[in-house]
Amino acid sequence: MTGCPSSSTSAGLRDATDPAGAEQEAGTYYSIGQISELLGVKPHILRYWERSIPQIAPRKNAYGRRVYGSYEVNLLFRVRYLLQEARYTVDGASRRLWQETARVDPGLRAQLAEIRDDLLAALVASRSVQRAIEERAGDGSGDTPGASKASGGGTGTDGTIL
Repeated sequence: MTGCPSSSTSAGLRDATDPAGAEQEAGTYYSIGQISELLGVKPHILRYWERSIPQIAPRKNAYGRRVYGSYEVNLLFRVRYLLQEARYTVDGASRRLWQETARVDPGLRAQLAEIRDDLLAALVASRSVQRAIEERAGDGSGDTPGASKASGGGTGTDGTIL
């Protein structure tokens, strides 16, 4: 299929367990956990979709873990829409994908894939920032102004350490 990475080797792929993500010459790849989080679908559902819909065929990295390229990510977003919003069955969604991919202009598909990749990268980056902010907020360990004064520590009104 057009747009699908053609190389079957895992050379050049990043380790899909790398949470920060990385651009390689072969493109950006995501782990099943990252895709699960992006789609709001559990990993076992993604694996079921892979078995049932032949167009979804993520490669495996050197460690045998699934890595999803932009083509698979685009398909998975479309599958989720067809199943959850348009209320297709899995077989119906598979047939619909075959119909859609047969009639889309390759130039338009490439433009849309590039836009989708940019949006996906922005979404992943924003979720990473959000997670980092949440982790920092959770590391406060109760350092509220009232808590330090109650234990006898803190500063006085004139700035001296108590």
